[in-house]
Amino acid sequence: MSENSPIPPQSSTDHLSCLDVLTQWLSARGGETRYSRVLSVLAEMSANELRRDGTTSPVDVDTLRAIYVEQFGGVLQGDSPGRWLRREKFVAWWMAHRAEISAECANAGLACGPDLRAMPSAGGRGNVTRYQLAFVAMDVPEEGTDPDTDVNDNAAERGSRESLTYRIEPVMAAWWLRGLFVSQGFAMRSWRGVCLLLLLTAPVLITWFILAGLVVSPSTLTRHPALTITGLLGSILWLISTWPMYSLPTRRLVIAPQWVLSLNAPYGVLRFIRGEVGQPLAGGWVHLEGPQATCPICAGRVILDEGGTAFPDRIIGRCEDSPLEHVFSYDPVFRSGGPLR
Repeated sequence: MSENSPIPPQSSTDHLSCLDVLTQWLSARGGETRYSRVLSVLAEMSANELRRDGTTSPVDVDTLRAIYVEQFGGVLQGDSPGRWLRREKFVAWWMAHRAEISAECANAGLACGPDLRAMPSAGGRGNVTRYQLAFVAMDVPEEGTDPDTDVNDNAAERGSRESLTYRIEPVMAAWWLRGLFVSQGFAMRSWRGVCLLLLLTAPVLITWFILAGLVVSPSTLTRHPALTITGLLGSILWLISTWPMYSLPTRRLVIAPQWVLSLNAPYGVLRFIRGEVGQPLAGGWVHLEGPQATCPICAGRVILDEGGTAFPDRIIGRCEDSPLEHVFSYDPVFRSGGPLR
């Protein structure tokens, strides 16, 4: 809000009404995530303090956690307070829903709305964060404002809130492929590219070689049954495990098979960047990477997955906490996406 904007007078009654709206919203639409429940605990504590002292003060994570366990269950031992309630994810969850909560306050005729403040304790790393519910004045529309303009602005704000930007995290390949899938990627017109082509074409060549041998000399199966069947089944399984990678030149992006990834890597994708003719990247460039984002709905982690029957032939982003409902598109060029449901 600009400094010249009129700030409507606020009172403890207005602030209590804001907390009532917040509590009702959390009960109806906040879900059962830890963030919504912690916020409901903080709202209740703030309301009690407002009635007693007329103001709110910061509350540390230890206190919030103790009341949370008392109301919703759980144990006080285990993760440290910082791991139990990660500040960046809690703030991201709040930022994703703040505009909607402010709109509910405006619909209730209030001139102010709640705002979550996160204040790290002094002393550096290892100290818990304190949280406070403050109250900020909202702009009151001037007379003669076009309501259609307000609707369009709200829609644009909602679309901006629901969109997300992916960050590219490094992914470690399996130990026996780390010389091939290096962090900076590799050109297809290099020895690494030749090795990848051999890795993909070898099962096809072995399968055809065995089948051709059986056609030319059927007695091979009777003379060496174990070797022939083992070789044929092994090459077929090898072909099946590498099958998604055959579409990499056309799709540009495929989910990396598990045998490509290290045991510590949750997932990864193979991205193919086609170079221009005559340029150093001519022939294409292959990257092993792990795009991730923060879910704007629940602040969970969004990772890429196959679209399945609901979104065929697409690579989409799914929230790990709600993979069927919190679904987003993924544009590998702009590394951005929007809600699909």
